[in-house]
Amino acid sequence: MYTIFLLVALVASSFLETVQFQCCIPSQLETYIDELSFVPGARGRNVVQNTSYDAVTKREAFHVFDNTINNGYDVIYDYRANMSYMWSRGVCNVSYAGPFHEFCFAEGKLVRKSFMGVFPEITKLNTYMVAGKRCHASYTVGKSCSPVELEMNCNDSLTLTRFYNMTLGIKNESVFTPPKICFKKESRRIIAHQTPLFFRTAAMFGTPLEFP
Repeated sequence: MYTIFLLVALVASSFLETVQFQCCIPSQLETYIDELSFVPGARGRNVVQNTSYDAVTKREAFHVFDNTINNGYDVIYDYRANMSYMWSRGVCNVSYAGPFHEFCFAEGKLVRKSFMGVFPEITKLNTYMVAGKRCHASYTVGKSCSPVELEMNCNDSLTLTRFYNMTLGIKNESVFTPPKICFKKESRRIIAHQTPLFFRTAAMFGTPLEFP
């Protein structure tokens, strides 16, 4: 139906070096994510997401707008029930969620210490660099590994992801409840396989994989 490139679409089988993790983001948070991606010879892509992330109950919810398809849509992943729901324009795709992976950053070299805000209300930031044979990335995190910015360069493509309006905890549990159309036969479509919402780079997500 639709595909979201939160970070960069990389195939795990192409990774060559084992990656350890620097830290994992807070277990429950809500945030806006603004992603810009550029590929040579193609128009830039902008994806904006309103994201709810809950590693405690293993659920994720997204409201997404993608300028390449000029359309908004919603997605829920319930990993406990192994179910995913993606709906737009009165149609709901239902599939399996697959395994849950925490949002974690690869171990990297500390290249910059900075802060944002106005003294005395400032937030200290650390920026790390991770390099592979074909790709390199940098990420900036605040206290408790709260993500601020990610940048990925790979095969002449560039993806820049920024997080803002972040709050800890889940204010409204109803964001994890699928709408009624996902349970009506006339609007529900069962599909055997659905491309995961997060194209998780091995440097950022899940069980330690490898980095290209």
